[in-house]
Amino acid sequence: MKEKKGIKISIILTLIGVVSLVTGITFAIYENTINAGKSQVIKTGIVNFTLTESTNGLVLDNLQELTDYEGMAQETFYEFTIKNTGNTITDYEISLVDKPNSSYTGTILNEKYIKVGLLKNNSEEIIVNLKEVNRLIDKVTLDVDKSVNYKLRIWLDLKDITDEEKEALVGQKIFLALKINGIQNMENITIATDKLIALTNNKDNSGLYTITHAKDSTLQIGTNEDITEYRYRGASPKNYVTFNGETWRILGVFPTDDGTGKIENRIKLIKDQSIGEYKWDDGTIAYNYTKNDNLMLLQDKNKLKVKYLEKKNKNNFIDLAIAEPAKSALNNWARPASLNTYLNKTYLNALSTTSQNMIGDTKYYLGGGGNNSNFNSSVDFYSYERKIKNTKSNEFYYDKNPNSWVGRLGLMYVSDYGYASDNCETKALNDYNNSNDLRICNNTNWLFNLKKLEATITQYSNTSTSIHYIADNGTVVSTYQASLAQTVVRPTLYLKSEVRIIDGDGTSTNPYILSSDGKVAFPEITLFEVQENYPSVTVKQGTYPISEYCFLTNDSNMNNCTWTTNLESITKCCAGGNKNYNNKFYLYVKDTKGNISSQIYETYYGSGVLAPCKY
Repeated sequence: MKEKKGIKISIILTLIGVVSLVTGITFAIYENTINAGKSQVIKTGIVNFTLTESTNGLVLDNLQELTDYEGMAQETFYEFTIKNTGNTITDYEISLVDKPNSSYTGTILNEKYIKVGLLKNNSEEIIVNLKEVNRLIDKVTLDVDKSVNYKLRIWLDLKDITDEEKEALVGQKIFLALKINGIQNMENITIATDKLIALTNNKDNSGLYTITHAKDSTLQIGTNEDITEYRYRGASPKNYVTFNGETWRILGVFPTDDGTGKIENRIKLIKDQSIGEYKWDDGTIAYNYTKNDNLMLLQDKNKLKVKYLEKKNKNNFIDLAIAEPAKSALNNWARPASLNTYLNKTYLNALSTTSQNMIGDTKYYLGGGGNNSNFNSSVDFYSYERKIKNTKSNEFYYDKNPNSWVGRLGLMYVSDYGYASDNCETKALNDYNNSNDLRICNNTNWLFNLKKLEATITQYSNTSTSIHYIADNGTVVSTYQASLAQTVVRPTLYLKSEVRIIDGDGTSTNPYILSSDGKVAFPEITLFEVQENYPSVTVKQGTYPISEYCFLTNDSNMNNCTWTTNLESITKCCAGGNKNYNNKFYLYVKDTKGNISSQIYETYYGSGVLAPCKY
């Protein structure tokens, strides 16, 4: 190689192999000095790749100012290959980032003086200034099992600076690391509704079928056009989905009004198991009043009617509950019923932020049936639930009960239960004198899995107090009052239309995995600190369930982890550490797909601070 004339600059550049992988909104970082010829498989969820080095890490002494031609002709280079070993098309971003040597105390060379040349697949040359490209030296998209090879060369870029400025750079060093981000290609991720609809008419034994309702001018939806739904039916459809780290089931895909008149196909979920036993309505109404409004209620004649629940000093409000039975109907979900309040406040707020962000506002229809409605079918009730108004007294709605409510969490309709059966939607809900009703499909109705008295959102319109329940024998009954019957409850919700399915096949062993934007959210460490030798840890699930934990003291090498499935064992372990020393503690959290989040907590243990370990 011909040496440049003028001042000779002696700069050491060290390139250490470092792999960093991101598939979602958080990072999982793997740091390794990779030996020559070693292949390293990096697995994170469905975005996996293998990095293979053909040369050792690059160490350059007496780095020279070269032309681009001379730089690409250098015999010294760093060679590596990336292969997509995941199961989805993936975009890769290749960068050079700082990796300082902790023992080096000198000046770090500015990135603007570094020129990088890549020979891609022995054919394409890529030459960039490291600063001008913000350290991102290439992007490449690889399909499954495809690979790309690079030969990386580095030289100085000292144009437009004086000899004196060049002289000032002599002796400086820069330490760089290779960083590879693998990002799932969103163009290959189908919207969840489209993915499911493609499985209708039992394709691949999905259990999903198309149901068409003829247009009907008396209904709130489908007034001027037929309504096409896609429902999961039968004993064991492939409709399992992980939501909020729990098992839920997909009722189907439905044209859904968000409350503004905008109708889109959206997925409706129902929890697989009960969240507990609750009254549909307990007969109280919750209000917020200002202090001035409360003066009236504090009069002697009203005091017995008021029960104080909580004083909110910040907002100057007092929450009150009217202890006497409510004046409006107890089977009015929009009142709101106490179960409505619980689901859309306490229960909803307890869901993960990721899960809450997937739920959209929905117009729930509140119609039902009255006298002798037990002889009607699920097909009939589909219409009753959606009727615009009564044509005679208490036909579909008791008195002045509203015909709909807009919110996020509700309960299943009576028609949902009937249509989940294998072609029993035309059977009577409950024929007291004839067992030829919904019961004959108990063994082919996937919603008949709790076998307990279960609430629906559908009112019994002949009274102000009753609703329709699914009985433990598989029939639908309306003889229980909303304020008396404490029944098992399974919430329902409608996902936003943009939600995607990124993994799974809908079976109980491989449920669908949802994402609001198609990206994988890693486990979230919301609290990590070490006080007097013992860690405090709080974590939240990302896209996949959390599987294992690791805790290390003054050791950042994840290869030294002894993984445990028990978070409590982490919080009870003795952290150790050294007195009169800045101790670093490392927490690693892994999900079922191998995605890892980590956090470091650093604290100084003085001579009198370190508590003894308790064994």
